[in-house]
Order: sequence, then C-alpha cells, then structure tokens
Amino acid sequence: MKISNNLVDRISSKYSISKKEVEEILGGFKLIDDSIILLTQLTVITPVNINVQYDILEDILKSSNIHYLLFNPKPKLRPDALSRRTLNARLIKSKNLIKYIAFGNCTDQININATQ
Repeated sequence: MKISNNLVDRISSKYSISKKEVEEILGGFKLIDDSIILLTQLTVITPVNINVQYDILEDILKSSNIHYLLFNPKPKLRPDALSRRTLNARLIKSKNLIKYIAFGNCTDQININATQ
C-alpha cells in the first residue's frame, strides 16, 4: 500500500521512532478490492505502535473512499492493559471513518462477523 513519504516522516517525528519502524507497521496494511483494508495485528504491541498504526489508518481512510476494515489478529498475542486502552481509544476515535469492522480468525480463512 502506497503512503506518502511526508506521512512516514511526520509520524516518525511525532512518535520519535525510525522511518523503518513506521514502514514495518505500514507493511501490516493490505488493500483488498479497492474497498477493504486488511489490517494484520502488530508483531510488537505497544501504545506507540498502536498510535502509529491508527494514524496511518486514519490518513488512508480520510484520503480514500474506503470504509471497511478487516482486522486479522495473530494467535496468542494479548496486549497489556495500557495497550488495550490505547487500542479502544483509537477505535472509538476512528469510528466515524469506519463503517464496518470484521475480525478474522487468526488463520488464512476469513469468517465475517461484521459490526456496525
């Protein structure tokens, strides 16, 4: 998925992380069918990484006509309490940009139980 270098620079500066780290998080985004974003769970779950991921997501959603998010978690990765609170806060903040969120089942199969 293509993102402007300006966004990578801005996020890198905002959170004091390397451009490489931002690009690695960006690697978890895949565009499906020009209307759905597949978001793979972060390998390292921290509040900063969650904020970076959702800054990228919000930028994509604001600059496109995409309103569907498919979230595919990785098995047995449970974020700590602070990361869960950060994730909940970012989902609430993004709710006006996302029409539907569906959660995968940690495999290559997709079972859709969409929420609105």
